[in-house]
Amino acid sequence: MSRSEGNDSSTRRGRSGSETRQLDALLQLRMPKGDRDALGAYARRLGFKNAQELVRSRLEADLAEARQQIAS
Repeated sequence: MSRSEGNDSSTRRGRSGSETRQLDALLQLRMPKGDRDALGAYARRLGFKNAQELVRSRLEADLAEARQQIAS
């Protein structure tokens, strides 16, 4: 699911610079340049800014689902 599918982009709050730096410190993609470039191109086709935003979005969705399953 792309970022724009689940949220109205006009009402979505952007991340501040400090939030972005904190998230970048938590998640770093280490992979061969060719793979990183391919994932980045794929992410942009889905409407994400870059590969890291795609991965972070998917992880946030998985984390929310995991928390919900634990709570029930």
